[in-house]
Amino acid sequence: LDADRQRQILESYRQHYESQTDLKTAKSQVKPMRHTPLRVGFVSGDFRFHPVSRLLESTLTQFRTNPKFINQVEIFAYSNNRFQDEYTLRLKSKFDVWCDVRDWSDEHLAEQISRDKIDILIDLSGHTQGHRLPVFANKVAPLQVSWMGAWGSTGLSSIDYVLTDSISVPESEESGFA
Repeated sequence: LDADRQRQILESYRQHYESQTDLKTAKSQVKPMRHTPLRVGFVSGDFRFHPVSRLLESTLTQFRTNPKFINQVEIFAYSNNRFQDEYTLRLKSKFDVWCDVRDWSDEHLAEQISRDKIDILIDLSGHTQGHRLPVFANKVAPLQVSWMGAWGSTGLSSIDYVLTDSISVPESEESGFA
């Protein structure tokens, strides 16, 4: 796709998801928190035997074993996963809080994230099955990040960062994330 067409597609995604739900109350109440531990939430439809979870597991292990993170980071899972397996059970033990959200409305999920006072909310699904992009579209956390689920922009202006590297997204393709 040329750059103009790619921008049009991303803009249509943004408009679609930002108009899907009306969570303006949550959006207007989002303020950076000043507390310890830092609260990090992960939203995914793939907390099972899946490449995303396999890659995530080592990060979660770091939160539990690296002295820099112990007692400094509290991690929350918002699982939008229909399938649970042994890997799901293994992942559950690595989170401080696990919420099975597959039957929750976007509004209910947004309210829970707000109640949990999440500082950083990480999307692990992108546009893949089990995503909750309408929640992210309404900026329910002070800092929102897209990571791993699909190597491409969500198109949402409410996503503050894309966590990647120069192998996954070469510098020549960075403009596709604007």
